Amino acid sequence: MQPRFPLHTLKNIRYADCANGRIIGLDLTYFGLTATPELVINTIYSAFPDLCSLDLSKNSLAAGPVPSIICEFSKLEFLSLRNFTTGQTSLPDCFGNLRNLEFLYIMRNSGLTGFIPQSMTTLDSVRQLHLDWNDFSGDIPDFSKLPNLGLFSALRNPKLTGKLASGGFKALDNPLLNRDGTSRNSCDLFGTSVCLPAGYTGPECELMPCSTLVVG
Repeated sequence: MQPRFPLHTLKNIRYADCANGRIIGLDLTYFGLTATPELVINTIYSAFPDLCSLDLSKNSLAAGPVPSIICEFSKLEFLSLRNFTTGQTSLPDCFGNLRNLEFLYIMRNSGLTGFIPQSMTTLDSVRQLHLDWNDFSGDIPDFSKLPNLGLFSALRNPKLTGKLASGGFKALDNPLLNRDGTSRNSCDLFGTSVCLPAGYTGPECELMPCSTLVVG
């Protein structure tokens, strides 16, 4: 049976923000979505182009790339794709178009492969960037110059390589306080193959110096 996206059930969603009669926030976590990312996101955009918040976490979307139309949500401030698909997927390199984005969660998608989009390095409004527990590969883009980035995490992406740029990450909240009063690092790349170059200055992000890595 072909996966379907039950658009008619959106009127019964658990959570929606409204302003001036328009839907501006959708929380579709645990919504049982099984269609492809292209079908789901295209359908949402056609119905709700003015979203400021979109959460597609904890669904079982079929295999297929995330469509570039996701970057047309020009008012988006919050986007969460945590554990959103059970299949192979990838991201388009257009995230830099999301000029108002402040919180981005793309986490725990074992089928999410390919490069981290280079355009994410132009997200000047982003405050928290979570890219943990995916299967990204290639050199890590340089996020060190993002002026408002207070938290950056891409841990447990073992195929992620490259060197961390020196002298940046000026806006990191370090240490970062949790709600329970405990603290944690505001930059975490543990479990990747990224390393710190000679003479590096800045947060260590749970990384080792490149000189200590075993080659071969």
